[in-house]
Amino acid sequence: MVQACLVCSRVHNGSLTAQAVGTDMDKTDKPSPSAKKHVRLQERRGSNVSLMLDMSSLGSVEPIQPVCTPRDITLNFLRTSSHVLRIEELQQQAQSLTQLQEEFSVRCSLPLSLLM
Repeated sequence: MVQACLVCSRVHNGSLTAQAVGTDMDKTDKPSPSAKKHVRLQERRGSNVSLMLDMSSLGSVEPIQPVCTPRDITLNFLRTSSHVLRIEELQQQAQSLTQLQEEFSVRCSLPLSLLM
């Protein structure tokens, strides 16, 4: 149910004039420049005491595990691979494109549905 506003009903009834209502709406409450005070962060927090964090108990709660990135995994694989080529062998193998394509297709044979 919608109720009529008292101010609107007074305007329509003639107890207030539309001009008086218009001037009230035009007024904006602007604080004076002297009343505006810059508030620092510590004052907004409500305390001037520095924020202290206790990090000593974190190690006993949850052990920190190193994260293996894809680069680390690749470097570890290259270091531990069983067939390491010397520079001369690598250059010789790189000249035979058909051998490289065969090796690549055997090692990386994925169904086309996985590639798309």
